[in-house]
Parts: sequence; structure tokens; C-alpha cells
Amino acid sequence: MVKGMKKILSLILACVLCAAAMPVVSFADIQPAAGIFGVITDAEGNIVEVLLMPRTTYYNSVCTLSPGDKFISYQYEPSENFFFGFFATDENGVKITANGSQLKETVEMSNTIGGDGRKAWGTKTCNVTANQNKYFIGPDNVKNTGYKYYNGILENKSSYSVTVRVVVGMDGIVPS
Repeated sequence: MVKGMKKILSLILACVLCAAAMPVVSFADIQPAAGIFGVITDAEGNIVEVLLMPRTTYYNSVCTLSPGDKFISYQYEPSENFFFGFFATDENGVKITANGSQLKETVEMSNTIGGDGRKAWGTKTCNVTANQNKYFIGPDNVKNTGYKYYNGILENKSSYSVTVRVVVGMDGIVPS
């Protein structure tokens, strides 16, 4: 009888431990590097790719966006300025974005990370030309906006896939 009670008690304790561990397992599907990442969403808003980003002055990576896709950066907390945009060339100066490509840049502000309450600081539609390779927006003085966190959104408004070099930066000079 005592042996049977120990088995039942062990089974109940195992169920309690299993139930307590479930929230940990259910939220461990994406492990961002240093808590920072960006995502690419399709036209319907579904996440199609998670991009790991180290916490540095700026993120600088080549991405391909299908028609309607969006690159959405992590929300950064700058102390001086924030800039977001793209280059039409790779790091070696080779043209990677087709002339005539149309992309929409947006910088959002918020006082909380995630969730609602984001307000657009600015939006700019960019038409890629042969004479321009650098397309950026962002506030030069974040202290004057009254918001703490900033993120960028780059949306492909073209009817074809577009490759760009996305750059997210804060507290520095826009790279050339």
C-alpha cells in the first residue's frame, strides 16, 4: 500500500513539474542574438524570415524582399539620433538594386517595446535611380521627439523582388 502511494505521489509531482515547465518550452522557438533581431514579413504580415542582429552601432546586411514584403527592425533605444534605410549597392559598391525599384521607408517611435502605441516619425517613398545609391530617414535629435524606442520598416512596393543593403543605426553618422 505504501509503495502504491509513493508511485501515485511521484506521478502527481511529475505532472506538476511538467505543467510548470510548459511556458518555458513554448516561448523558446526564437533565440535572438543579444536579444536583438529583425524580421521579414510577407504581404499578409506573416513572418517569413528572422534575421539575427548583434547589438552594435548599426546593422548592415543584404536582404531580398519579394513584392509586398517588409523588413521590420528591432526597436532600438538611441540617446542621440536614429537612422534607417538602405543602399542600392553592396559593401563593395556593386549595384544590387534595379533602377526603378520602389521601396517605402518608415521610422516608428514608441515608449514601449512591442505591442501597440507606435507612431510614425516619418515615411518616405524611394524610387531607385542610377544617380543615387543611399536612401535614409530618421530623427537627428531623438530627445526632441518625446519617445524612447525607434524602429524602421522597409516595404517593397515594386511588382518584383528587390535586393537592398539594409542599414539600421543609432547614435552615429549615417554610413557612406
